[in-house]
Amino acid sequence: MPRKKPKSQSERIHFKRRLRERYGIRINRNAYRELVDRVLLGETTYIFKQSNTRTIHRMIICNKSVIVVYDSMRRELVTALPPDLTEEDIRNYHGN
Repeated sequence: MPRKKPKSQSERIHFKRRLRERYGIRINRNAYRELVDRVLLGETTYIFKQSNTRTIHRMIICNKSVIVVYDSMRRELVTALPPDLTEEDIRNYHGN
């Protein structure tokens, strides 16, 4: 039986997949770590806190404005939200 992936690894895979799918941006593990460091250093635009562990940020990746969800408990980026969402849409967003 295959071993289950840790949640942090699943979050990384999901983020990279959504970034490629929604913005056409492919990144490797080093670029991913740089993005996480930018969130930790406050180099992103904080939008709001979604829950006790999740915050929403806007950052520039490859000259595109990207809305990301950050998991502070695991220190991982969770997903890249669709580019056409407004702040109100983001507050009410429950998609994948």
